[in-house]
Amino acid sequence: MKSIFLIVLLFAIVYGQTSLYTSLQSGEGTYYGVTTAGKCSYYQQSSNSWPTMFKNSKIIHVALNSGQYGNSLPCGTCLRIVGSGSGSGANPIKGEYVAVITDVCPECPKPNLDFALNGDGRWKIQWYAIDCPVAGNITYIMQGSNKWYIKLQPRDTRYPVASAVLNGVTGQRTEDNFFVFQSGNGFPDVKSLKLTDIYGQQVTDSIQGVNNNSPFKGKTGAQFKAKAHTSPTIVTGGNGGGNGGGNPVFTWNQGSNSWWLALQVSSNPDVADLSFDCGFGKFPASQRADWDASIVIAKPPQECDNTKNVLVFIKGVQYNSRRP
Repeated sequence: MKSIFLIVLLFAIVYGQTSLYTSLQSGEGTYYGVTTAGKCSYYQQSSNSWPTMFKNSKIIHVALNSGQYGNSLPCGTCLRIVGSGSGSGANPIKGEYVAVITDVCPECPKPNLDFALNGDGRWKIQWYAIDCPVAGNITYIMQGSNKWYIKLQPRDTRYPVASAVLNGVTGQRTEDNFFVFQSGNGFPDVKSLKLTDIYGQQVTDSIQGVNNNSPFKGKTGAQFKAKAHTSPTIVTGGNGGGNGGGNPVFTWNQGSNSWWLALQVSSNPDVADLSFDCGFGKFPASQRADWDASIVIAKPPQECDNTKNVLVFIKGVQYNSRRP
């Protein structure tokens, strides 16, 4: 009975993480200053190192509220955050950010975020989880480990790691974002590691020796595959667009691709009032579809960036949507 309860509990926790990729979180953003500290233990003082992905200057660090942090499972989750600049204080959170969760904010209510940036104020934000922009294989770091006791942290993963098994021993997750493995017989020099992400994807790798406090790569090399998500739409404009009176709803035609955009806009604006930006600059809408006058066609002058959402401009007011 206890094992069934634990399985149900684990499913609920993991589902809570996967839902962050498809459900929009609306809360407040605050600041707690630039720091290398963090409950997720990504920065290693001894080697003066961050995970490789974190060295991207365009990625900021945030602390997640305690209600969603749990027992460190969200650590390393990448987020897309949009701030409207609405709130109070001296430094508005406005525009779009790509962030990674590196810490917990104990006093922050759900679903608020605390930015590891210098600033002042409390500002309205919307956010959801995205694939981390990893450029290679998963890396690792050990802490206080020896032949019988391994404390291991997977890093640079596309999605958070839900579970880890080392030579048949299931790791126990710690609050500081490690997995602990213990063996009375000791672990061999070359160890087999199986990781499972929050979607249930499994990868295997092998690690050699005990190498504390310095990041290293596995001997085999592994990374979780990208999953298809239906990301929520964040509206970054005001109440404008077309006929006015509320934010427009965008419905993308399934035929849309990187060379051909087709969508319906609930406010039904004039074609001349519509333009788009899908990664390389703004371009105008072309026409309405011959087969359905409610569908607007846009033909980009060059191929759109499939990794970015589409900015839709209606009479100069910017909105953000995601084509299928």
